[in-house]
Order: sequence, then C-alpha cells, then structure tokens
Amino acid sequence: MELNCNNNTKHMNYLILSLQLIIFLRQYRNKRMQMRLFMQVEKISDRLKKQSDRIKILEVIETSDTSRGKILYEQIMNNKPIITWTTKDEKIFISYIELIYPELTERILKIQRRNKLTNHRMLYLLLKGLKKTDQEVCAIMMLSPEGLRSMRNRTKSV
Repeated sequence: MELNCNNNTKHMNYLILSLQLIIFLRQYRNKRMQMRLFMQVEKISDRLKKQSDRIKILEVIETSDTSRGKILYEQIMNNKPIITWTTKDEKIFISYIELIYPELTERILKIQRRNKLTNHRMLYLLLKGLKKTDQEVCAIMMLSPEGLRSMRNRTKSV
C-alpha cells in the first residue's frame, strides 16, 4: 500500500509539475505576444504623435506666410508662371512645401550636388518632385529649353 501511495504521489507531483510547466509556457507565450502587441502599439503611437505634431505645427504657423505659401502652391499646381515672384515668395513657397511634403524636401536636400542649391534651383527640384513635366516647368519658371537644360545640369547630383 505504501509503495502504491508513493507512486500516486510521484504521479501527482509529475502531474502538478507538468501543469505548472504548461501554465508557465502559456504565460510566457502570452507575455511574448503582449510584448509584440505593446511594441506595435508603441510604433503606432509614435506615428500618431508625429502626425499630431505636424498638425499642431501647421495650426500654429497659420500665419500670413503660410497662407501666402498656400496661394503660391495653388498657383504652381495650376501651372501659372512665377515671373512676378520675389525672392521672399520663393522662400515662402519652399517653406510651405517643407511643411506639407517633408519627405520630398529631405530627399532633395540629402543628395550632394555639383553646384550650390539656390532657392531658384530648389524650386526647380521641387517642381520635378511634384511630378511637373519639363514643359510645365518651362511654363512655370519661364525657361527656354536651353535654360531648362542648364538648370538640369546645375542641379545634377555628384
């Protein structure tokens, strides 16, 4: 009888240990899944925070320059010539594009160029980044085909 009781106790202990192991593994797996979900939530939260920050910046900077930048942007999108633009207008337009298309301006500024990137050259690159054709760029910037070729050469990457 004693031997049988010891065997039962051993079996019971093995059973308890097995159940504890199963519970531990499930908890561990759940913890891993919780960590993955937590990391995904963190990434989404970071993205939302960045977007929220951009929205706040746009709301705060809703100044005359920003509204002027929007007007200039609409002028460009309608392929109107910029012959009446001042240097300040070019700067305002570039700043406005930096707000609404930060990836585009980052990509343009990241590339090393043969010549210094002036506002006028930056404007050309922004127009190309906005998917304007060569004909549209010539019409907007009032360039001849030779002027366009020169602009293209001056904005080439190294």
